[in-house]
Amino acid sequence: MTNLVVDGVPPWDGRYDIPDWYFTNRELYRIKEVSGGIRAGELLEALDANDSAAFVAVAVVVLGRHGKQVDPDDLWDAKVGGIKIDLGEADADSPPSPGPSGNETTESVRSSGPDSEGIGAT
Repeated sequence: MTNLVVDGVPPWDGRYDIPDWYFTNRELYRIKEVSGGIRAGELLEALDANDSAAFVAVAVVVLGRHGKQVDPDDLWDAKVGGIKIDLGEADADSPPSPGPSGNETTESVRSSGPDSEGIGAT
């Protein structure tokens, strides 16, 4: 199961299930708003590139799915690496995620920054 992991951003700290990567039109629009313009077709690439805007936007949407109405500014102020996507075991509902060679999958995704190992890290 894929999880959003928020750490060091109280009161939002925790693990939140992402049962699938099928966002609604409204959720994709919210991601575009929060991220400053990342479009649906660019989202996985932005996450793979460790784009902080993509991580913050996905976190806002996933937290919303769990009944949490988070102000995106709370997440923008998080330390780098405070928002992660844990892919856990690969399954059919997880987004495809190329590894360093482009043929491998990864176990976790971290937000951008100098301390981040990135989506391609194993």
